[in-house]
Amino acid sequence: MCCSADAAGRALPAVKASEPTPSELQIDTGWLRHSFWPVNTSESRTSGSLRGPKKRTPPSKRETLLQRIFIDPKICYDSVLVLVLLCHLLSAAAANSAGASLEPILGTKGRLLLEETFDGDALPKGWSVKSGLVRVAGGTLHTSQKKERDGRLCLFNCVQPMQDAAIQIDFKFSGRGGLNVSVNPSPGELRKHGHLFSVMIATTMWNITEHNDKSDRNSQSKALASAPETFEPGRWYTLLVENKGDEVVAQVQGKKPLRASSKDFHVKKPGIEFRVLGRESMEINFDNLQVWELE
Repeated sequence: MCCSADAAGRALPAVKASEPTPSELQIDTGWLRHSFWPVNTSESRTSGSLRGPKKRTPPSKRETLLQRIFIDPKICYDSVLVLVLLCHLLSAAAANSAGASLEPILGTKGRLLLEETFDGDALPKGWSVKSGLVRVAGGTLHTSQKKERDGRLCLFNCVQPMQDAAIQIDFKFSGRGGLNVSVNPSPGELRKHGHLFSVMIATTMWNITEHNDKSDRNSQSKALASAPETFEPGRWYTLLVENKGDEVVAQVQGKKPLRASSKDFHVKKPGIEFRVLGRESMEINFDNLQVWELE
């Protein structure tokens, strides 16, 4: 309260200092709440509330988003809920991008024959390297070709006898490159020498290839199924290769499956062969290998 006098020196009535009204303190938070859930029309003002009338004026142009969030507790709470929801959705999407199990098309998964997560510090038993750089580190298999002057591919394999089977493995490119997941016929199964078939994947395409017979000079490898696709460097993908009888199907999450067949694909196989095209600066990583019988 304060007093003042007029020109004649007479005291004037005390006047209470101006205080903001509830409506002046109110910040319009409806723009955010309306974006994510409907307004509760039954909500009413209570005594002592700082809420203004339902007809609200637009906030000042000078008012920033941070001012809204920290001044109004309701919008602060709403914003936190929205951020938590977005983080949850992004985490779920990342988890589903790789590592989630694909289901076979040619049959059903039977007995688990092999599982390898590369949690040690050396190649597991039954694995061997023919050329290139192959090492286990950080729970992942790291592979690449050797130095630029060495033109040989990175070649390595694991022993796992199988016939009708499903092979699943995660992979990730760190740059431009290519990989092959292939199988050979077991000794005595065919007169053919060399690979039986492979799934070839590069950053811009993939295919199922039937390989040539190395004992026949006129024999040539041929792509039985092929498609342009994008495999982004730095992102994990899950590959499932199925072989039942003479049929082969290759699946990668988010991609249209490839399917092929040949009269020799039904034979027994001694294991899995891997080939990698990519220098040390563009290595290809593998993880979570699983092999099932396909019923």
